[in-house]
Amino acid sequence: MTAPGFRFVAQLVLDQDFEDLRERAQAAERAGFGAVLVPDHFYTGEQRISGKGIGESWTTVAALAAHTQRIRVGGAVMCNLFRHPCLTAQIAATVDQISQGRLELGLGAGWMQEEFRRTGLPFPKPGVRIRMLEEALAIVLPALEGREVTLEGEFYQVRDFVLLPTSVQQPRPPLHIGGGGDRILRLAGRHADIVSLIPPAPSGRIEPAAVRSFDAARFEERVAFLRQAAEEAGRSPDEIEVMLFVPLCRVTESASEAEQVIRGAAAMVQVDEATLRAHPMTLIGTPEEILATIAERRERWGVRSCMISAPTRELCEIFGKEIIPRLGG
Repeated sequence: MTAPGFRFVAQLVLDQDFEDLRERAQAAERAGFGAVLVPDHFYTGEQRISGKGIGESWTTVAALAAHTQRIRVGGAVMCNLFRHPCLTAQIAATVDQISQGRLELGLGAGWMQEEFRRTGLPFPKPGVRIRMLEEALAIVLPALEGREVTLEGEFYQVRDFVLLPTSVQQPRPPLHIGGGGDRILRLAGRHADIVSLIPPAPSGRIEPAAVRSFDAARFEERVAFLRQAAEEAGRSPDEIEVMLFVPLCRVTESASEAEQVIRGAAAMVQVDEATLRAHPMTLIGTPEEILATIAERRERWGVRSCMISAPTRELCEIFGKEIIPRLGG
């Protein structure tokens, strides 16, 4: 369901006003990014220093769809626990209509415990959340395909649910699942078209130690696990687009400047420089170095896309001039 070749994805942060978000999305579109995605969270208090909160995800995606023409739009990823699956299906179909078939449906089990504490929403144990997500997919996916859904499940009871209008994309928009634990990757192996691999957060937050340990060797093992899960589900692993998630991306003018950036970042996250340079969640260097890094990761892990977190308009322009045209994707 996803496009061939390598593509870059821009993940916006919803603490900017909409005018800034619109300009960033349009900059990513002009640069040749394949998609612009947004996270899905409530305000948790972490923005108190800056005085900024967090905008709502689906309304932002719909607005960005109306202000762009070609780039795909969606969430990375929307929290299943925030909305009933029938509502999720209805919103997704509506946004696919607004975007004229450009939605990427990102769905996840939920992980940030603090937002559930503040809102009072139930926050079950990880295994329960993943079972809830799988049950939700049994409603959302067939509904988007235009099928009538009846489900007497453990968590959801749906009777004769029909979605009209359905999605523009046929049979439905591609499904994007994010995660890194065994249970979520087994689920992704059964259902996902796109998987962004990130450190698991069983404690309700992503710990720095988990990020450090999610190194190149661990990433490679997780990719192999996902592919095995797809095969066990009777699918070809090639059906799944494996996506890098890169929260630390810097394009430098020289190799010496890149070394400086790596040195400072390695000290900050308490890893050695070689580990940081090879870490799948970092992309630092000159355009030539970044192209070489991506080529190596494509060859080693079979990744087909890279999601860059919070790119500035300037970073989008650099990618559009120096990197994206040279990948042929």
